[in-house]
Amino acid sequence: MKLLMIHHRFTSSLLSLSMVAILTSCVSYQRVAAPEEAAADTPLPKAYISNAADYRTEYKILRYANRYHLVADSAQADTRLELQPLQPIAVGCVTPQFAVSLFSLGFYTVEFLEGYVFAYSEVGKEERIDYREQVNLTKRRSWFHLFSLRKSRKKAIGQSLHPRAAARPILLSH
Repeated sequence: MKLLMIHHRFTSSLLSLSMVAILTSCVSYQRVAAPEEAAADTPLPKAYISNAADYRTEYKILRYANRYHLVADSAQADTRLELQPLQPIAVGCVTPQFAVSLFSLGFYTVEFLEGYVFAYSEVGKEERIDYREQVNLTKRRSWFHLFSLRKSRKKAIGQSLHPRAAARPILLSH
């Protein structure tokens, strides 16, 4: 009876320690596919974001995407942009790797896919062009990613967006 009680305490302690190790281990992000490169000699259009204060995360993502030269004054801009909220999408589920990582106390690297839809609008005098892109990231979780420099989700999303030349409008409206 006493041996069973010791075994139960050991098992529950090991499970608790494993959960703490997994949940507190470090995370890194990596883009799934590299975007096509734009011509380096093409100057970026100057853009003013009218709702940058409302969408700070989306503003940083667009800045990392390097599609536009973002300016603070609307008089200096070639175009005006309106950001839309970043939308997470479900792209996968918890895999059996998570159980292995749980028993290895976070030393086994687990990869999860994360998906987002990044959307914004170019607003002209007579037309409005809406852009929407799906971005997939690989999220890695393990103790080894403590020293990784890829810890910014915003930067990974921004770098995964296609250059402006390859971006396709999805809707033309007035």
